[in-house]
Amino acid sequence: MQVLTLLHRYCFFPFNGLANLLFPMQMVVYGIIVPIIPFIILSIDMGKSPEDVDPYATTGDDGQVSQQTGVLLALFAAGILVGSPLFGYLGDKMKRRQGPMLIGILGLIASTLLFMFSRHYYELLIARFLQGIADSCVWILCLCLVAENFPKGELGLQMGKVMVFYSVGMTSGPPIGALYHQLGFKAPFIFCIILATIDFIMRLLIVERRHNPKEWFEDMDRAYEAKKKLSTSDEKSVVENAHAPSNIMVEADPAVIEEAPTAVSTSPKDAIANKVSVLKLLSHSRMLGAIGLTFVSAMVLSSIELTLTLRLSDEWKYNTSQIGVVYLAEVLPGFVAGPLAGHLSDKFGAKIVILPALMVASAMCMVLGLPNQSTTIAPMIVILLLEGFFGSAVMSPIMSEIAAVVDLENKEDGESDGFARSFALFNMAMSGGTLVGPLMAGYVYSALGYFWLNVILGCIMALCIPIVWFWVGVKGKLIQRPSAATDPTKEPSLDEEPLSVPEEKPTVSTS
Repeated sequence: MQVLTLLHRYCFFPFNGLANLLFPMQMVVYGIIVPIIPFIILSIDMGKSPEDVDPYATTGDDGQVSQQTGVLLALFAAGILVGSPLFGYLGDKMKRRQGPMLIGILGLIASTLLFMFSRHYYELLIARFLQGIADSCVWILCLCLVAENFPKGELGLQMGKVMVFYSVGMTSGPPIGALYHQLGFKAPFIFCIILATIDFIMRLLIVERRHNPKEWFEDMDRAYEAKKKLSTSDEKSVVENAHAPSNIMVEADPAVIEEAPTAVSTSPKDAIANKVSVLKLLSHSRMLGAIGLTFVSAMVLSSIELTLTLRLSDEWKYNTSQIGVVYLAEVLPGFVAGPLAGHLSDKFGAKIVILPALMVASAMCMVLGLPNQSTTIAPMIVILLLEGFFGSAVMSPIMSEIAAVVDLENKEDGESDGFARSFALFNMAMSGGTLVGPLMAGYVYSALGYFWLNVILGCIMALCIPIVWFWVGVKGKLIQRPSAATDPTKEPSLDEEPLSVPEEKPTVSTS
């Protein structure tokens, strides 16, 4: 046992670094075809093989190509939408999640091979749908592992890191797809298969905490315990200095007071009956707000991904390599915005982070259609940088909001039941937006043009501002600190009404 402990402690990858490295692969598979798919469809419509098409060719202003491209991108989301409920349910039932993730990677490799050898449009549709199903399996189970292995106070930061590597996949996908311009049609897909094989090997090294000896995780536990003790000692000293009245109870999360369901029984039968269900999760306004924002963010992002390729090809006559470079402007800011927004949401709550980010992102989306040949490409690059930064800042706090709802449902027993279901809801919202976005964008682009499409998308984002105010975080509070007592800058107010606390709950004594 000691030998195994040493191997897992020092020879295997640390869990958090490994988990972050695993996320990009699925988004590479999604993003890799974004700059080349219009050219693939154009070659099939012309009765040619994709390998025979001139890489310097442009798609032109072809409404049929934009619509077919939208349908093909939407099929990936449809696969996720179908797979998410299944794997969300199984994820909470499974004792071990490593095996299903490995099967999901094998499915992703098989569907990528099918896409690479497809020579008819319906074959591309089938391959893309299967890719979505495989992706939903891996994505949901990985999010569950991250949520279960980090304390609530750090979850926003850790999910921010996840979103950074999500951006890594989005960033590297289009430029890798541009290899089509240099090395041929099959090159991007071969790269994906190699990356998936490496991913498969890395997942073999995952150590699931809840099914292994505790001594394997002693170093991690000691670090977390030291942080917890330091935070507790600071909290006690601040409370004593503030002379808090004895009838005020300090809660770790103010949302527990407002939203936490009342526990009526702790018997085994009731514990089984009160397991976290999808309906219980959806009964929280925070969950509704989170999945609503996820749907809109995914719809806007997928719409921009589809139409930006067509716009650059039509207005500036860019080829796949040039399009891949322009995409970097949208996704590179996520490297900074993701962890920064996650850290700020841990300190001040999600609402104060999402509100300004959503306002700026909606404004940038509205003006994205203004640049043209007369203004050069520079204004579009600047707009994409700002839109990418603030768009990423909206997504990171959403993940910690979802985890907070699960924590509220499990506050009595400290379990983690419901994580897979909650992230399945997140995945379904994201896939639903990714399904609707390309379909809508393809038709609006061909009917109204690029400018009005972006105006519509910006208005949709602006309509979400009231949702953030009323349904994100604690109702009526713009700033939500983890604990009011841990804020040394907050002075006790004589005007504050004491909270009524049931007699059986512990109180903070000043004696």
